[in-house]
Parts: sequence; structure tokens; C-alpha cells
Amino acid sequence: MKKMIEELENIPNISRVCEKVGISRQTFFRWKNEDKEFKKKIEESLSIGTDYINDLCENKLYSMINAGEFRAIKYHLDNRKKEYIKPRDKNFWNELNKEENNISKIIIVTKNSKGDEIPIVDFSGYEKDDEKPFEK
Repeated sequence: MKKMIEELENIPNISRVCEKVGISRQTFFRWKNEDKEFKKKIEESLSIGTDYINDLCENKLYSMINAGEFRAIKYHLDNRKKEYIKPRDKNFWNELNKEENNISKIIIVTKNSKGDEIPIVDFSGYEKDDEKPFEK
């Protein structure tokens, strides 16, 4: 049981962990239903494992953003907009693509401590079907 709890912190998938430790899913769920302490530890381990996987995914996403992958940048802005940009209509990106076949100029800026705007992402000349807009 201890090995299973440890594994769930790295792989929050019950089927995979059962296979790895050599027990059936039925045995796992029987143990979980019969032992309240085991159930509590399993739930904690699943939560830790899920947080771990989420951190890995976010790290990969940020690596893709740093590499200039437009789809990753768009995904991040679309899904984290409450924290980073003003709220937009749900169809913002669709409307942008309808209005222009090629994106002629989009610049995402930040401000330095003096209040000066500094471009951090520049899509000048980027065509919407380009995979990597920063590699020209």
C-alpha cells in the first residue's frame, strides 16, 4: 500500500499505478472502501500527483511560449486572460482571423518601472498559418 501511495504522487492514474504495483483495480477499490486511513492517503496522493502533473504541463507551456510558438501564446492568453489582459469577447481570436487572412501587426507590450512600454512579443509580418512566427 505504501508503494501505491508514493506512486500516485508521481502518476495520478489509478489504473497505471495498480498495474505498476501488481494489483487489480478491484483490489485497490476494495482496500479504499474498507480502510478510511488508506482512502485519506490515496486522496492526498492523488492531489499531490495532480498538482505535480499540472506543474509539468505549465512548465512545458511556458517553454513553448518562450520559444515563440504562437498557439501556446494564444492558448495562454485565452485561458489566463483574467490575470493578464482585459476581458475579451469569446470570439476575439475568431473575429481577428476572419478580419485578416494575415496578421499584419500585433504587439504585446509590458511596462518597465519608469512606465515605458516595452514590446515583449511582436507578430509583425506573421502569417496565420506559420508554425513559428519568430523564426523568419
